[in-house]
Amino acid sequence: MRLERLFLWRVRSELDFGHPITLQGRDYRLIATRIEHDRAKPSNMLVWEGRCVTCKQPFQFKTTRNRFYPAANCPLHRRTA
Repeated sequence: MRLERLFLWRVRSELDFGHPITLQGRDYRLIATRIEHDRAKPSNMLVWEGRCVTCKQPFQFKTTRNRFYPAANCPLHRRTA
């Protein structure tokens, strides 16, 4: 069995759309918020834009405010990286 330590990032301040933030050497921009209805209650999702470290193309991903897990690769390269 292998255990890994996972880091949890949280958005703690006011939302700042379009302003780049750098985490783990990669830049991300908050571009939108979206309400998604999952299970019984709606969730406020944050939509982020980043650049794939493999192909350098922009891609989008969603997180919640309390659980920000930055993605390094676009969906196409997540399976192969």
